[in-house]
Amino acid sequence: SGTLEAHEFTHVVQQSQMGGTQPWPTTGAWPPTWYLEGQAEFSQNAAVYNQSFDLYTKNRRSVSAELFTDSTITSSWIQEYFLVNPPSSWFSKYESWRQYDLGAMLVETLTALKGPKSTMEIWKLMGTGQNFNQAFENIYGISFDKALPIISKAIALQLGRS
Repeated sequence: SGTLEAHEFTHVVQQSQMGGTQPWPTTGAWPPTWYLEGQAEFSQNAAVYNQSFDLYTKNRRSVSAELFTDSTITSSWIQEYFLVNPPSSWFSKYESWRQYDLGAMLVETLTALKGPKSTMEIWKLMGTGQNFNQAFENIYGISFDKALPIISKAIALQLGRS
C-alpha cells in the first residue's frame, strides 16, 4: 500500500531536522519515542489514505484495534503513558507497539489543532537545541503538562472511554 515507505520516509525527515540518527538509549535531546513513532504512524496513514477519510479511519482502526478493545486504556492511563523523558523501566512497562498506535493518536490530535506542519516543527525547534517541552509550548501556546490531560481525555473519548 505504501504505508511502510511513508512511515520510513517520515523518519528520514525527522532525522534530517535533528542532523543525525536517534541515539539509543534515547536522550532528552530527541522527542520521546512515542512521538517519533507516532508521527511516522500518523503520517503513513495520512499520506496513503489522503483521498478518503473512510479509508483513513478504517486503516487507523485496523492498526489500532487493541486500543479500542482494551478497557484498561483510560484517560488516566494515557496520561501516565505519555512521559516526555521516560526512565528505562518505562520501556518494559508498556507494550512497544503503543508507541505507534497511541502515539499516532496524539499526533493526530495535534494535527487537528494546528495542522501537520506544527508536528514537524517540534523536530525543527529541537534541532536548534530546544527540549520537547520548550518546543511544544512555543508551537501550541500551552505547556505539554497542561495540554496532556486535555489530549488524554480527547483520545480516551475517541476510544469510547472517559
